[in-house]
Amino acid sequence: MEDIMKLDENETIYSDPKNFLSLPYPYLGEKLPIDRFDIDHDGSFIFMGRTKFEQVLEDINKLRPRSYMKLFIYGTVGYGKSYILTAIACFLFRTRRRVVFLPDCRQLAVKIFVTS
Repeated sequence: MEDIMKLDENETIYSDPKNFLSLPYPYLGEKLPIDRFDIDHDGSFIFMGRTKFEQVLEDINKLRPRSYMKLFIYGTVGYGKSYILTAIACFLFRTRRRVVFLPDCRQLAVKIFVTS
């Protein structure tokens, strides 16, 4: 995750389609979602800036902790929803926000952790 701390904190960079950013995939699990992401040998992916990045980030920042929070993100197949959310996870982590990022919750159904 130290690679994430080297990323830029300027959110407009992530919103400009002229920018192609190499972002470390923010995942500590065993199985990377290579079916949806082209992840390099070093664990990073290329994110093309999306104009919707700032809007989604603004909507996330408006959510209030300790209350009912929901944010519905929709778009056609291939629109870039997963890429935007992954880039936002990197950005939030970079700006020292707490982040829980579950790129594929199907893995949770496979392994159930029981703690005592």
